[in-house]
Amino acid sequence: FFAGPKVLSPYLNILTPIVNRLGVYSLIKVKANLNPHTSQPITHGFHTDIPLDVMSTNTFTAIYYLNTCNGKTIFEDGRSVDCVANRLVVFPSSMRHSGITTTDSKYKAIINFNYIGSRQ
Repeated sequence: FFAGPKVLSPYLNILTPIVNRLGVYSLIKVKANLNPHTSQPITHGFHTDIPLDVMSTNTFTAIYYLNTCNGKTIFEDGRSVDCVANRLVVFPSSMRHSGITTTDSKYKAIINFNYIGSRQ
């Protein structure tokens, strides 16, 4: 299992409502991304957020959008999610995805959660 650092932020409680809604059994990683506006959309490249050896059928990625802009998240299968404030998208961590920058706002801001879902 994942043996990474155990960093607990005093601000983690701010995220409790989202973590509770997700049904998190164990958090792997939480990070915020703040990407400034670009004159043309930039696609960052398809990836997964955690190493394959950490993933299981119960490992998920969730993206919480903090602002509304024309940036998006796209998936290799062609689906996409628009960046709308207070939207939460959840998908298996094995799904390769990419962020696209915004051209109509000062920034695109998201919080990214990687976690193991509730044990059945």
